[in-house]
Order: sequence, then structure tokens, then C-alpha cells
Amino acid sequence: MSPEEKAFSDALEAYEVLLHSETQAIVSTDLDKLEQIIEGKDQALKLVLSARDALPFDPRDNPDLEVTLDRILKIQSRNSETLNNLIARSVPDGGDLTTEDNSLIRKIRTTYLSQDTNGVRSFEV
Repeated sequence: MSPEEKAFSDALEAYEVLLHSETQAIVSTDLDKLEQIIEGKDQALKLVLSARDALPFDPRDNPDLEVTLDRILKIQSRNSETLNNLIARSVPDGGDLTTEDNSLIRKIRTTYLSQDTNGVRSFEV
């Protein structure tokens, strides 16, 4: 494995770990932790994209990297859907969440969606 492939693989691994942490934070409705993870994911994604740009080939041409990329995209999609379900469940009627929690959910949703639409957080290879 070339140094460029190793850097890309390591960056992907770090990003995937954050995605799993994000899953746990969403499921447990740990909004403070979720906010921290989203910030960490932004930094990790910058490293992934930088490492990808340093590759002399399309990472999808490497079967191992392709499997990892597909897994990451699946987790990211699932997290987005789960977060949207959490928001839909809690924001309209307040659910069991405090006003402060609902405000934080709105803030996270705005951050999550705005980053997704402007491409900062969108992870596609």
C-alpha cells in the first residue's frame, strides 16, 4: 500500500469511527455529544477529502477502499435518516425533551442540513 493509500485509508477509518459515535449519540439523544461529533466529523472529512485528492487514482478502483466507502456512505445515510426521525418525533410536540433540547435539536438539524447542502459535510466519492 502506497503512503497516499495508507493516509486515505487511515482518514476513512477515523471518519467511520466518528460515524459510529454519531449513531450512538443520535440513538441515545445525547445532543451535546452529537454536536461535538458533528464538529469532529467536519475536520475528519476535510482530511479524507485532502487524502483522496492526493491519490493518483480513483479510490473506487481499489476493491478494499470501495467496500469501506460503501460502508461509510451507508452509515452516513442511516444516521441522517435517524436524525431526521428524531427531529420529526421531538420538535413538533416537544415530546419528552426540554425546550432547551428542542432548541439544540433545531440547531443541530440546521447545521447538519446546511453543511450537507453546501457540500462541506457531504461525503461522496
